[in-house]
Amino acid sequence: FNCFGCGRKGNAIQFVQQRFNLNLKESINKIENDFGLNLQQNRTNKPVNKVQKKAGKQLTSNQVKKIHNQLVNNESYLKTFQDKYGLSLEIIKGYSIGYQNEKFVIHDYRLNNK
Repeated sequence: FNCFGCGRKGNAIQFVQQRFNLNLKESINKIENDFGLNLQQNRTNKPVNKVQKKAGKQLTSNQVKKIHNQLVNNESYLKTFQDKYGLSLEIIKGYSIGYQNEKFVIHDYRLNNK
């Protein structure tokens, strides 16, 4: 935020702290409650890298295609997926998007060009 009246500046949490006269923990809890978030499970005392990569095996093109086909060939699952993420069928097919075990898979076409 940036108040042009008093000159105060800060992030969203600092805004809530100042607006409602709360400490850091109280302001985070207010934001969680107001927006229906459940961030408590993700909090640790460890510093968080800006980009964290989870080590795992890379799927083959055939595996990605299979997961994509499972999504687009199941009408009820596809409808639920589209409603939840707001993606059109054109986008899902164009990028070969699949969804399995609460994870997205997207075909990396650059691999075919190496």
